[in-house]
Amino acid sequence: MSIINRLKDYAIALIAVGLSFLLNQFIAHLTGHALPYFITFYPAVLIVALISGLWSGLLATAATILVADYFLIPPRGLFVFTDPADITVVIIFFVMGVMVSVVTSRYRTLRYKLEDQVSIRTKEITQSNQQLLKSQEQLAKFNRILWALNSSNQSMMHATDEHKILNDVCKNIVENCGYSMVWVGFAQDDKEKTITPVAYSGFEQGYL
Repeated sequence: MSIINRLKDYAIALIAVGLSFLLNQFIAHLTGHALPYFITFYPAVLIVALISGLWSGLLATAATILVADYFLIPPRGLFVFTDPADITVVIIFFVMGVMVSVVTSRYRTLRYKLEDQVSIRTKEITQSNQQLLKSQEQLAKFNRILWALNSSNQSMMHATDEHKILNDVCKNIVENCGYSMVWVGFAQDDKEKTITPVAYSGFEQGYL
């Protein structure tokens, strides 16, 4: 992670703590009763740790303790504790904040690993599907060729002249192998090495 992104995460943590403090003061003013010191800060620590990670969660925990000690816990305006009960509450919040940060950090790590694994597996499945589709197309092509060969053999067995055999072979290839036009020609023994068409099938359109 770049320094700028990390600083942004830390800024988010401090802003979340500040908003939690303002929420605490607003509810206290609205109800006329002081709230428990850390009640509005727990969600902030959880959200910060979930969004920004371990160190941001720990920063939010530490900043919350400083804010609560200075503004909420008597004597206010000083970073001191005079009541053992307040010390206990602070320790409990600190432990809970650290635990929440660690747990959410592990959750984020596992989630990212799972997303990476899902992405890799999805690519593998896509590649496998493409290879399977290509294999199916090749198999279908081979099957058409075999069918054309079999049909041509059948034509040769029942034909009475060469011209009919060649026409049937061309027709079988066009019908079974997906070609638009098939033709057969005989090479002539002349200077131009011409080829004379003797049979065809399909869309000829003046080609021959």
